[in-house]
Amino acid sequence: MSTEPTNAICYEKLWGIRPVHWGLLMFGDDDAGTAEHLAEEYATAERREVTEFLDLQLTPGTESLAMRLREAARARKLSLDGLLDDCVLYRNLEKLQRAFGLSDLELDILAFRALHQLHPGFEILVGSFINKCTDFVFHRKFAAVFGTTDETVRAALAPSGALVRSGLITVTRGGKRDLEDRVEMLPGMIDALVEPADAINDLFARIFPQQREANLPLAAYPHLTREIALIRDRLASSFELHAKGVNVLLHGAPGTGKSELAASLAQSLGRPLYAVNAAAQHRGSYTPRDRMRAIVRLQRLIAVTSFGAVLVDEAEDLFPTSWSDLEKTPSKAAVNECLETNPTPTLWISNRTGQMDEAFLRRFDLVIHVPPLPSSARCRLLEQSLPKGALKKRELRCYAAKRELSPAMIARMAAVATSGQHQDPQAVRDNLRLLSSHYLRTLGAMPLADSAMPALLDHDPGLLNTEPALDEVAEAMAQGPISARMLLHGVPGTGKTAFGKALAEKLDKPLLQRQASSLLSIWVGGTEKNLRGMFDEARLESGLLLLDEADSFLRNRDHARASWEVTQTNELLTQMESFDGIFICTTNRLDDLDPAALRRFDFKVEFKPLRLDQRLRLIGSCCAILGIDPYADEKLWRARARQLDGLTPGDASAVLRRLRFSTGKPDLETLLGALSNECRYKPSAHAPIGFVR
Repeated sequence: MSTEPTNAICYEKLWGIRPVHWGLLMFGDDDAGTAEHLAEEYATAERREVTEFLDLQLTPGTESLAMRLREAARARKLSLDGLLDDCVLYRNLEKLQRAFGLSDLELDILAFRALHQLHPGFEILVGSFINKCTDFVFHRKFAAVFGTTDETVRAALAPSGALVRSGLITVTRGGKRDLEDRVEMLPGMIDALVEPADAINDLFARIFPQQREANLPLAAYPHLTREIALIRDRLASSFELHAKGVNVLLHGAPGTGKSELAASLAQSLGRPLYAVNAAAQHRGSYTPRDRMRAIVRLQRLIAVTSFGAVLVDEAEDLFPTSWSDLEKTPSKAAVNECLETNPTPTLWISNRTGQMDEAFLRRFDLVIHVPPLPSSARCRLLEQSLPKGALKKRELRCYAAKRELSPAMIARMAAVATSGQHQDPQAVRDNLRLLSSHYLRTLGAMPLADSAMPALLDHDPGLLNTEPALDEVAEAMAQGPISARMLLHGVPGTGKTAFGKALAEKLDKPLLQRQASSLLSIWVGGTEKNLRGMFDEARLESGLLLLDEADSFLRNRDHARASWEVTQTNELLTQMESFDGIFICTTNRLDDLDPAALRRFDFKVEFKPLRLDQRLRLIGSCCAILGIDPYADEKLWRARARQLDGLTPGDASAVLRRLRFSTGKPDLETLLGALSNECRYKPSAHAPIGFVR
């Protein structure tokens, strides 16, 4: 049978009887009234817990309790020699003593505070004695409990003492306080102390669980190769030299893989990574100031135990600003002290830095912006995570274009899509599409469009009616590196965006396609920041940048009704000038563009509706997709093609999508009628009203 309960009780009895003995000495051992007063104090509803705790055999009445308390107090202490060796609590406390160099008194204070929380009888017995007293009286009473002097207790609880510096406890001074408020233990530590632990690291792993293993290697961040090398060198050096004040700030938009990168960095160095749970802060009572204290504690603990690294996620909430709640936010001095003296390398993660004072930013060894993972890298990541050939190149690019899907999400989706029996390529495709749709809807983003599936009507250069012709331009670009700015304008559906995609494939460059609506921000300066980020990402990927609906940013500034319209146009023009890659803008509204913007484009290409020979070619392609023989009624085919003025490839794509829902197999007449209906909705199809000159 285990002796642990007996051993723990021995510890508690020793400290529980000493307050009684102290009280008797204060009033005199022969003062019968004092004994009766103490007896009455414990002869309440809690009397049974106290007497059972002290193993006192009582007869009715307070005099019996007083007598037994007097006898126990005069004994002063119980024999503890050899009884505590097998106690889990004591063994864990000894591990802490060795790790932090604690004195025997500091060890006793930890044990006393733990037992006060663990045992109701002990809490009741010492509560009225040690609660609600000033600092002076508290130190005196604590000295009586431990059989030492006031000065020794005061030194053990001082900020410069080993116990407080370790972070195991926090001591609050001033006022009349209860023990829980005066001596606060590390959250989660009590539960950790009563469970067996083979080593000190096992003990703290229960209080501060290590971060999960990284899902991605550092090679998954090719756009940060040089930055990662700098961070690894700095961290490795700090581990080797036990340097203080080593801090790295990783900042960027949500979903860019900052936390995953931090985990990968620690894993590559063979060091554990610990974190304070930021989610607790949002429960209300756990303030940023409380979290900063926990971070400081963790830094001190890790420096002694395993010398790993600390991760601080959502760090933006910890840095005080002029509008912060001073009672809940750590002071500027506390933050600066943490950054300058922390004994453990710390990785700080933030979604924004605009609210951080420059005084804080100057104290970081490295401040690294983590941009979204480039599309090319996302393609490789997804391709490497799936069975060979599971997705076609076009499908990979469609998934990679969804920046809302973080690197960790991509890895998890691939793992789920290929789990169990789902190894068939079609099953993998279906699973990925289902998983991505749920992820994207949850994030408030649009699911993958039909373009992720095989196209109904592939891009055909022969269906482009442009002025000037684009054949020679595309061929020249394919010969070698070139910088070009192109404006593609014309009626909708003529293939402007499709040409940009086809040119990216021809040049074997990643395509970065952006809609103007996705760049607009409700915040002042937010749109300009998004525009800069768009060009920065294109530079990182060496990709072809395609901006749809560019007229939203390039309207004539003389007609601007607000200053922010001008600043947005200025920002886009500035970025265009400094961009050394291929930049394509598309618009349906050439007349609205700013003259200065027009001058900045190397090529201004008009996309027109199809010529007659192109219409015949387009109808033939549609017939091939639908399984129709156009030569069965070639006369009808050619006659109707002449009537389809204004026909574009976009019209044919819309018709093909609609005919997929037909119950029967469509014939040539059905196809031509549908194309005619599409053309009827074009403005040019309506005859003008009134007199025409």
